[in-house]
Amino acid sequence: MQLNFNEPVIPFSEICDFSDKQERISPLYSEYYDKSDGTIIGKFHTVRKLNYNAPAIGLIATRRNYHPLYKRELNDRETLLAGTFPTDYNYLDCDLNYIVGMSVPPVMTAQIAYQIFLQWLKK
Repeated sequence: MQLNFNEPVIPFSEICDFSDKQERISPLYSEYYDKSDGTIIGKFHTVRKLNYNAPAIGLIATRRNYHPLYKRELNDRETLLAGTFPTDYNYLDCDLNYIVGMSVPPVMTAQIAYQIFLQWLKK
């Protein structure tokens, strides 16, 4: 099966919520935050500070995905958009970060399903 996706890259800057500027991380994570940009940080490598100019790839399934500009975790809207989920997605009171972090992005799933249809089922 051929999978040639030529979609443009969507950097975090395009989904960033600039209205939520409140800083709310612990002093320990503040120290980690100041040392990194776009990499996994923290003692046990379970924290990711996103890169503002790059796609939000590899969201971690814990609530430890940090905003590149503000000392805070991603808010729900940013998490949903980074995972290509619709902003009105009903996650049934489950942990949103877990759902997005453990899921195959819906947009990618749709593209793969469409290619399966075109290459295998339509023939």
